[in-house]
Amino acid sequence: VQQPKPEPEQPKPEPERPKPESQAAPASSATGMWAVQLGSFSSKENADTLAAQLRKEGYMAVVSPVDTASGKMYRVRVGPQENRAGAEQMAARLQKAGHSGQVVPHP
Repeated sequence: VQQPKPEPEQPKPEPERPKPESQAAPASSATGMWAVQLGSFSSKENADTLAAQLRKEGYMAVVSPVDTASGKMYRVRVGPQENRAGAEQMAARLQKAGHSGQVVPHP
Protein backbone atom coordinates (compact mmCIF):
# COMPACT_ATOMS: atom_id res chain seq x y z
CA VAL A 1 0.00 0.00 0.00
CA GLN A 2 1.41 3.35 -1.03
CA GLN A 3 1.17 6.16 1.49
CA PRO A 4 0.06 9.57 0.26
CA LYS A 5 2.75 12.17 -0.10
CA PRO A 6 2.52 14.97 2.46
CA GLU A 7 1.40 18.32 1.09
CA PRO A 8 4.31 20.75 0.81
CA GLU A 9 4.04 23.67 3.19
CA GLN A 10 2.93 26.86 1.52
CA PRO A 11 5.51 29.62 1.99
CA LYS A 12 4.39 32.44 4.23
CA PRO A 13 4.06 35.75 2.42
CA GLU A 14 7.10 37.93 3.00
CA PRO A 15 6.74 41.62 3.77
CA GLU A 16 7.00 43.83 0.73
CA ARG A 17 10.56 44.83 -0.05
CA PRO A 18 11.58 47.91 -2.01
CA LYS A 19 11.66 47.31 -5.73
CA PRO A 20 14.91 48.37 -7.37
CA GLU A 21 14.70 50.89 -10.14
CA SER A 22 15.61 49.27 -13.45
CA GLN A 23 17.15 52.39 -14.97
CA ALA A 24 20.73 53.51 -14.56
CA ALA A 25 21.06 56.86 -12.80
CA PRO A 26 21.29 59.78 -15.23
CA ALA A 27 24.51 61.76 -15.41
CA SER A 28 22.74 65.11 -14.98
CA SER A 29 19.82 66.67 -13.14
CA ALA A 30 17.50 69.22 -14.76
CA THR A 31 17.15 71.02 -11.42
CA GLY A 32 20.79 70.58 -10.38
CA MET A 33 19.55 68.86 -7.20
CA TRP A 34 20.05 65.20 -6.26
CA ALA A 35 18.53 62.72 -3.81
CA VAL A 36 19.09 59.15 -2.64
CA GLN A 37 16.25 56.78 -3.45
CA LEU A 38 15.95 53.93 -0.98
CA GLY A 39 13.02 52.10 -2.48
CA SER A 40 9.87 52.10 -4.55
CA PHE A 41 6.80 50.46 -3.04
CA SER A 42 3.36 49.52 -4.33
CA SER A 43 2.05 50.03 -0.78
CA LYS A 44 1.94 53.61 0.54
CA GLU A 45 1.90 52.20 4.08
CA ASN A 46 5.23 50.41 3.53
CA ALA A 47 6.77 53.53 2.01
CA ASP A 48 5.53 55.65 4.93
CA THR A 49 6.97 53.12 7.40
CA LEU A 50 10.44 53.29 5.84
CA ALA A 51 10.30 57.10 5.62
CA ALA A 52 9.30 57.35 9.30
CA GLN A 53 12.18 55.03 10.28
CA LEU A 54 14.63 57.18 8.30
CA ARG A 55 13.29 60.36 9.90
CA LYS A 56 13.80 58.84 13.36
CA GLU A 57 17.42 58.24 12.33
CA GLY A 58 17.76 61.93 11.44
CA TYR A 59 17.39 61.83 7.64
CA MET A 60 15.10 64.11 5.61
CA ALA A 61 13.01 61.37 4.00
CA VAL A 62 10.06 62.00 1.70
CA VAL A 63 7.52 59.75 0.00
CA SER A 64 6.63 60.65 -3.61
CA PRO A 65 3.81 58.95 -5.53
CA VAL A 66 4.53 58.13 -9.16
CA ASP A 67 2.39 56.48 -11.85
CA THR A 68 4.15 53.63 -13.63
CA ALA A 69 3.18 51.02 -16.22
CA SER A 70 2.59 48.57 -13.35
CA GLY A 71 0.44 51.01 -11.32
CA LYS A 72 1.01 53.66 -8.68
CA MET A 73 4.28 53.37 -6.78
CA TYR A 74 5.58 55.29 -3.77
CA ARG A 75 9.25 56.27 -3.84
CA VAL A 76 11.18 56.85 -0.64
CA ARG A 77 13.97 59.39 -1.04
CA VAL A 78 16.39 61.25 1.22
CA GLY A 79 17.42 64.73 0.20
CA PRO A 80 17.62 66.84 -1.79
CA GLN A 81 21.32 67.61 -1.97
CA GLU A 82 22.74 70.60 -3.87
CA ASN A 83 25.02 68.44 -6.00
CA ARG A 84 25.67 64.87 -6.98
CA ALA A 85 28.79 64.63 -4.78
CA GLY A 86 26.67 65.54 -1.73
CA ALA A 87 24.12 62.89 -2.67
CA GLU A 88 26.90 60.30 -3.11
CA GLN A 89 28.16 61.15 0.40
CA MET A 90 24.62 60.82 1.76
CA ALA A 91 24.28 57.43 0.03
CA ALA A 92 27.52 56.31 1.70
CA ARG A 93 26.23 57.44 5.13
CA LEU A 94 22.97 55.60 4.54
CA GLN A 95 24.89 52.48 3.47
CA LYS A 96 26.90 52.54 6.72
CA ALA A 97 23.59 52.80 8.62
CA GLY A 98 22.29 49.69 6.83
CA HIS A 99 20.24 51.33 4.06
CA SER A 100 21.09 50.79 0.41
CA GLY A 101 20.06 53.44 -2.06
CA GLN A 102 20.66 54.92 -5.47
CA VAL A 103 21.55 58.52 -6.30
CA VAL A 104 18.85 60.03 -8.54
CA PRO A 105 18.01 63.50 -9.88
CA HIS A 106 15.60 65.51 -7.71
CA PRO A 107 12.66 65.79 -8.07
